[in-house]
This record gives sequence, structure tokens and C-alpha cells, in this order.
Amino acid sequence: MNLKISIAMATYNGEKFISEQIESILNQTLKPDEIVISDDASTDQTLKILLEYQKQYPNLIKVISNKNNAGFVKNFERALLNVTGDFIALSDQDDVWVPEKLQEEYNILEKNPNVGLVFSDLELVDEHLNKIGTSMWKLHKWQLDGYIKGVDFFENILRSNRVTGCTIMIRKSVIANLIPFYNRINLHDYWLALGASLLSDVFAIDRQLVLYRQHSSNQTGAGIKIKWITLTYDQYMINLQKEKDTLYRTDLFYEFLFEFVKQHSKNEFLILKVKKIYKFHRARLELYSSQHIFTRITIGFGLLLRLNFYPEKLSVLKDFTMVFSSKIRASKLYFCIVSKLKNRSIQGELK
Repeated sequence: MNLKISIAMATYNGEKFISEQIESILNQTLKPDEIVISDDASTDQTLKILLEYQKQYPNLIKVISNKNNAGFVKNFERALLNVTGDFIALSDQDDVWVPEKLQEEYNILEKNPNVGLVFSDLELVDEHLNKIGTSMWKLHKWQLDGYIKGVDFFENILRSNRVTGCTIMIRKSVIANLIPFYNRINLHDYWLALGASLLSDVFAIDRQLVLYRQHSSNQTGAGIKIKWITLTYDQYMINLQKEKDTLYRTDLFYEFLFEFVKQHSKNEFLILKVKKIYKFHRARLELYSSQHIFTRITIGFGLLLRLNFYPEKLSVLKDFTMVFSSKIRASKLYFCIVSKLKNRSIQGELK
């Protein structure tokens, strides 16, 4: 039985690398049946390039041009809502796929009917496709390989994501339950990973099937880790000012996830675990919002009992400086200390 493969790609001001990404898809050993590209009101030559490809491959490439910029999550949503394939692969605009990517992922979904989502490791490269020195999974010390029961993987990624969107291939029957994206969803790949693992099993390919380009224009990337190396104090202060908003959106996301799990799972242990993580993020938001020192101290003691919920150690340090004063973290001394600790850790991991 030949199952149809669709590519869902989202673009925005990607003129510099978009052709390389498309060519790597066209050169796959297993050809896709359709490529749906949603452009989010680009102001450069991206749309022109896409329309030229559509003219060259009218039966393969469909370009959706959005009049208003909606952000990368909603842009991916538009692409996903317009694909028709049985298996759907997500694509960014600035990477390069190895030729066997679609074939390997297709084979796994075809042979494993209980698997709803397959994903892989990535090779971290610079904008010229030179290797940075490690893979995504090695950088983060993730140990993933083979068939994983959905409920086990769901628990594994509750604290932080392990799935990068541009490596995903997902069944249409699974993603139909996960789109349109709810407004509280900030990262589409994290939501798809959580939702798919709740509704099916997953498969991790311990091979770098994508050359994951790291550059200054990434809308997402290998994470704060690499960007910290060149982070300036002014950039740090901008991030700091956005932090409360980020915590607010995180709180809303986990509140939504809690409601979703209650609707789609009968596993009481799992429901309770999601509730605890949701309450953890709510407490962090309250810590950053409170103007009263005694309230912050009370919240801080509560967070001490939930240290295993923190995705990284530096988040613990951030929170406990907030207990006493937000001014501590705005100081250049704090920035210098944290930068040295972070960069020392990064340099060791990139070797």
C-alpha cells in the first residue's frame, strides 16, 4: 500500500537559505507527493523564490501567501491544515535534509502502525554547513533510540522538549486531533510531541537526518546554550524584561495541557503528574509577580520541594535570587557570573 507523503513548510524572510532547503527535499531518495509552503508575509525575496519553485513544480509545490504576519506557530498551522498526505513531515526554511530522511521515517511509520510520530537527531552546523562539533542529542545529553511507548515518552518530555520540529514525520490520523493549534501553544513541535505521545507510541532515530543550521536569524534553534556564548549584557536585559511574559505563557500552556490530558487519558497517575507540573509553573509565575517578600519566601520554600521539576540548574538560581530581589539578576555582576558558568558548561559539551 502506497501512502502519500506531504511536506509542511513555514517560511518568513528566509531568502538566504530557502533554496538549499527545498533542493534537499527535492533530492530525497523517497520523493514527497506534495510540498505545502506557508509564507508569513515575508518582506524580502522569499515569496518570489517560492513562487518560482511553484511555477517549476506546479503539481508538487503549493505556496500559501499570508497577508499578515501571524508568527511561526500559526504559520506552521496554516501549512498543516492544507496538507493531504497520510504521513506529514515538517520542514523549516534554513536547514538541509540528508537524502535518506523521508525514506527512513516513512519505513518506520509503515512498519509500525502503533507509532504516530517519528523523529531524529540533528547535526549542528553553522550557516555555511560546517559542523559545530556535536549533535543536538549529544549537546543536551539525550539518550533516545528506537520504539518508545507513548506514555513513557510523554512523562520523559513533560519537563522539557526532546523533539525538534524539522525532524518530525507524523500520521495524519494523529495530527488531526492536535490542530488547529490552541492559542496557548507556544512551540508547535513540543505540542505535537506531547499530543502524539499521549495518543500513540513514538519512534526515535538515533541518527542525524537534518543539518540544523545555527545563525543569527533562527526563530528557534539548538537553544539558549549556543546563543549564550555571544550574549551581551544589553541582550540579556532584553531577555530579562520578557521573562515574566514567558512564564505567563508557559503557565497557560501547562494549564491547557492539563485539561487536554484529562480529556484524552484515563491514566490517573499521568493526570496527577501533569497537574503537579502545571502547579509548579503557576508557582514560578506567582514568585515573579509578587511584590511581597514574605509571599516570595513562602513560594520559594515550596519550590525547594520540587527541584526535580526544573529543566536546568540555572533556573533554580534564577528563582532564588527572585525571592530576595529582582534587582540582583539585573546586575552586571550576576550576568558575568552566570555567563562564565554557562559558557564553561557549553564549551565542554561542544567538544
